[in-house]
Amino acid sequence: MAPYYMNQGFTIQNRCFPWGTTLAEVAVALPGSTERLAERDNQVELEYAGPQFIFGLRVMVARLRAPKRDEPVVHAYFGLTAPSNSLEPANPDTWFQLLEVELGRPFYATSYDFSVRYRRSLHIFSAAWHFESASLYFSVYSGLRTASDTPAAGLYLYQKVLTID
Repeated sequence: MAPYYMNQGFTIQNRCFPWGTTLAEVAVALPGSTERLAERDNQVELEYAGPQFIFGLRVMVARLRAPKRDEPVVHAYFGLTAPSNSLEPANPDTWFQLLEVELGRPFYATSYDFSVRYRRSLHIFSAAWHFESASLYFSVYSGLRTASDTPAAGLYLYQKVLTID
């Protein structure tokens, strides 16, 4: 069973926001973000750097996206830090075991041989959980990373949006 808040909204910097909260409302409630237009899909994005936690996992950076600043947040990204300063790619179990305890068994999980040196942009492990109002995707990135480098894994939370034609 999913934590109750997965269907209710999203958490950023230890604050819970219900689904339907606009990007502008989050920016007012949590000053100190960097706002920009996301290059890939022309959505507005707020970025919060600095340490925070989600499901007990350390977050290096968090980003919220919405189609426009005055429209509801539909996507939250949490870049997870590497578990140590090791020069080896992180073992996916480092995060996955904690997520499975918190969220239950995933809808799917896919793993690749993480001992092979893949390009930095590839995923070596992914899993997904689907809930009534949201879906959560987890990816572990390939390549060498340290705790102070770029995120070593990511959590992607999407609100399920119903459209009627």
